[in-house]
Amino acid sequence: MKDLAITTERLLLRPVCTGDLDVAAALGADPRVMAWFGGTLTAERSEQWLRRQIEHWRAHGFGRFAATFGGVVVGFVGLTRTEYDAGFIPGIEIAWRLAFDHWGKGYATEAARAVAREGFERLGLELIVGVTTPGNTRSRRVMERLGMVHARRRLRASARARGGSAAASRRVPAPQRAIEVSVSSSNQGPPLPT
Repeated sequence: MKDLAITTERLLLRPVCTGDLDVAAALGADPRVMAWFGGTLTAERSEQWLRRQIEHWRAHGFGRFAATFGGVVVGFVGLTRTEYDAGFIPGIEIAWRLAFDHWGKGYATEAARAVAREGFERLGLELIVGVTTPGNTRSRRVMERLGMVHARRRLRASARARGGSAAASRRVPAPQRAIEVSVSSSNQGPPLPT
C-alpha cells in the first residue's frame, strides 16, 4: 500500500494508516465537517471508521487516501466499494472529507480528480459514483467540477445504474432522507479534465 502514493499539483495522497487517527478523530468531532454525514462521531467511532478504511485497502487494493499539503493531512479522499443497497451495487463510490480550515481551496476537487483517474486507469473501473444529500451544495459542486452527471431518477435496479443514469436512497438519519447520486463513467469521453 505504501507505494500507492499519488502526487497532484499541490497535494500528496497516500493510503490511510493508523497514524491518521488524530486527524480522523478531529474531523469526526467537527460538526461543520460532519453536518452532511449524519452528525459528529466519538473518538471511538472515528477509530472504527479509520480501521474500516485500512481494512478496505487490504481487501480491495484501493480505498481512502490521506490528502496532505505541506506535510499536513488536510482530509481524506478516496474510493470505496459500496456495501449498502443504494441502487448501484456493485459500485464504487468516490468520497471526500476535509478539515473545515481547508475548505474552499480546491483540495477536494484536486484530490478527487486524481483519485478518479486512478480508478479509471489503474483499477480499470467503468463507473464511479458520488453520493450526497440534496442540500450539500459544496459536494455537488465538486462532483460537477469532476464532470460527473447528476442522476435525476430514483432507481432500484443496479443494471440501469450501470448505464449511466442512477439515483439512490439509503437509510440515513432524518431529515437527510433523499440521497443524490452523480456518475462518471470511463466511456463518457474525457471524464476528468486536467
